[in-house]
Amino acid sequence: MLILIKPYVPALYPPVGDPSFSDVQWDPTKIGNASLSNGNLTVSTANNGAWCYVKSTIIVGKFYWEVSYSRSYTSANNGYYSLVQEGSSTSYLIASIPAGSYSGKLMFAVDLSAGKAWRGHNGVWEAGGNPSLGTTPQVINMAAGMYRFRWVTDPSGGMAGSQGNTLSSTFFYTAPSGFVGYTGPVS
Repeated sequence: MLILIKPYVPALYPPVGDPSFSDVQWDPTKIGNASLSNGNLTVSTANNGAWCYVKSTIIVGKFYWEVSYSRSYTSANNGYYSLVQEGSSTSYLIASIPAGSYSGKLMFAVDLSAGKAWRGHNGVWEAGGNPSLGTTPQVINMAAGMYRFRWVTDPSGGMAGSQGNTLSSTFFYTAPSGFVGYTGPVS
């Protein structure tokens, strides 16, 4: 008698390609004038010229992620988010914290295959953009390559208090259709 035993294979959590989860964290080796907390999900500063990159790079595909921000001032757009191409000086500014806002949630969608990026704030995509349909992106013609998400404060001033930026491991808003949580190789 032959008995076949199926080996136990633990389920992946989160499932690969899960559109409601991101495993991205800020990188403690790529940070300046700021500090990390909350398991490297939060970067905070009260300094001009602060910066931090995430650990993971993305190369091809459609990715979605969210950043919750809070700050003690509303006077300046002193929080900028960009995608930086690895090994080059190419970067694409994809968002800044809206003036007059103390806290909120920024949404990002990037289709690297099509070279497009969208940004949203508190559940609304900017300028009527629709990542699911590929319409009205804020960035077009992104060069092919490997990218890393970056946050910076203005080096020339404008910091009128403190700022915190927390990457969301689970999403408050629904990812656009066809987009998955920002995951990628750690480099």
